[in-house]
Amino acid sequence: MHARRRHGRSALAAVTALGMAALLAWTAAAPASAAVYTFERIGGADRFATSSMISERMPDQRSSTVFLASGVVSPDALAAAPVAAAAGAHLLLTDSGTLREPTRARLAALRPSTIVIVGGMPSINGTVEAAVRTTVPGARIERVAGADRVETSLLLLERMRKTRAVDRVWIVDGWSFADALSASAIAARHGHAIVLAHADADWWSATALDRLGAVSGFAIAGGPTSVSTAIEERLAQRPGATVARFGGTDRYETSALVNAAFTPSVAGSRVYMASGETFPDGLAAAQLAAANGSTLYLAPRLCHNHDAVMRDVQRLGATRLVAVGSIETLSAGSAMLTQCGQQPPSIPSPTPTPTPTPTDAPAEGSQSG
Repeated sequence: MHARRRHGRSALAAVTALGMAALLAWTAAAPASAAVYTFERIGGADRFATSSMISERMPDQRSSTVFLASGVVSPDALAAAPVAAAAGAHLLLTDSGTLREPTRARLAALRPSTIVIVGGMPSINGTVEAAVRTTVPGARIERVAGADRVETSLLLLERMRKTRAVDRVWIVDGWSFADALSASAIAARHGHAIVLAHADADWWSATALDRLGAVSGFAIAGGPTSVSTAIEERLAQRPGATVARFGGTDRYETSALVNAAFTPSVAGSRVYMASGETFPDGLAAAQLAAANGSTLYLAPRLCHNHDAVMRDVQRLGATRLVAVGSIETLSAGSAMLTQCGQQPPSIPSPTPTPTPTPTDAPAEGSQSG
């Protein structure tokens, strides 16, 4: 378990309040036998259908903006959730070369005036863009795409700054999605941004540091093998900077540590669970969790090897567990926090999430671009 904060030149200072709060909250969780959960699943026939179902459950059905991210190629999409949340937008997933029917139908239903495509042509190609234009005629199409995944995340940060002030940036591994998912719901809920790191600290520093602007608060999700200590030290050298690292023994413990530090409570006793082995469901779920005043945890496909996530869920007093994705990506047993070697619990009747009514349709004229 690793939760450390660095401040300016005192880079080797002991664990400070933020990291210590995470550790104390986590170790003070209730006993494993104390909780009884209700269970719900949001899962379509595939990742694209699931993202459309998530969009249908977003509290604001009048949004005039939709972000469209790849559900196949993860890097460009990883930083999208908090930017979409800051814009009050929906986030939908698409195949890289085909606009799948669930996504097309949802775009047609939302009728946004602005559609933001995240990533370059390898992530979402011109065929998809043309199909989007046909589906929502008159919508303004924007594309946020840098020369590489790091620059795309920096461009998303710059776009987010046009909507709101950003006082904290999460730095996550740009070549592995799991830690980015752990940060996504937190970032979306609190107005933080996500910037991808690179293994070459010198290249990354030259590319990214000056474009972080006046941000002084930094959080790193993952251990030194995900984001190097060299990058951590470069961040700590910025004037007035504070840097906190949250890295567990695996992606699931990291998910618990991040939530222990930044999630003091959740609305409606509800938390969301998504696969830590694939990225699309967690990417789409992060925004829904944030919009509902909740959070997101990563879970293995079948069962948990340790109780880190369970203990943090119990710290929050959450009793409603929402699995996001199909049973092939996340079993009911894992979503209900079953430890490996234990008998999975019987699944109680789910508590359905109401779908917004048709009165929440977009206002007339919202297609004008």
